[in-house]
Amino acid sequence: MLLAGSFPPTAPEPAGWGPIEAHRHDWDVWHMVRHARPELPVDVTYGDYGAHHAFAADSGAGGGPPWGVLRYTTDRTFILAKAPTIGEGHAEEVREIARRMIAEPGFRGAGFSDGDRWLQECATGTGTSGVGNAEWWIRAGHSQHLAYAAWRLTA
Repeated sequence: MLLAGSFPPTAPEPAGWGPIEAHRHDWDVWHMVRHARPELPVDVTYGDYGAHHAFAADSGAGGGPPWGVLRYTTDRTFILAKAPTIGEGHAEEVREIARRMIAEPGFRGAGFSDGDRWLQECATGTGTSGVGNAEWWIRAGHSQHLAYAAWRLTA
């Protein structure tokens, strides 16, 4: 088993800039190891722990920074966008970021996972009246990321 994660430890800079792509090196390593020795009798399985770096500061708990990160996992990258959690007009800015993210070619649609659904609803304003907070964005990012990883591994 290859247990890995490559989520970047820092957020994109500056606030509101994005989405940007961060390469998923863990996924590349799994593909390289898995295909390097096809004659081995044991398949190399992939284990993943999520879409948030263990030391990241955008948890929103305990008076964190006035921003968070919207995140989305594609086949080879993480799409990341730093978004404000406070300030006048922050909700519309978050919705605009979400609209840009669902316009990415790798977006799988609202029916794929709860995280995909939340991102679509945030972008279109059809979900809750607000746009969540950094903690909620992490939860949505994990939901779609883990659903994606499970789906790819069973394909």
